[in-house]
Amino acid sequence: MAPTLLESEGWWAEITNISFGDIHLYDYIRRWLEWGREAQGPVSHNFFFRKSFSSKPMNVGDWSNRIKTLFNRWTGVPVPPKNIRKMFAS
Repeated sequence: MAPTLLESEGWWAEITNISFGDIHLYDYIRRWLEWGREAQGPVSHNFFFRKSFSSKPMNVGDWSNRIKTLFNRWTGVPVPPKNIRKMFAS
C-alpha cells in the first residue's frame, strides 16, 4: 500500500504488525488508544500522541524537547532531532 496524504498535512502508510515476543505492535497501539492515551484525563483531539502532563496534542517543540531529554537521559548529551539523521548517516 502506497502512503496516502491526508487533509491535515499528514500521511498514512501501512506498518507491519511487528512481533515483540508474545505481543504485537498493533496490540500496543490498541492498548494506548483504549487506555493509555486518557490515563491522565480525557483527551478532546484526534492526535495519536499527547503531552506528558496535559491532554493537549504534542507540537514540534514538544517533540524536540522529548527527543533531547531522552538522549540526555541515556547518553548525557542533549541531542536535538535535527542532528539524529547526521549521526546515523555518518
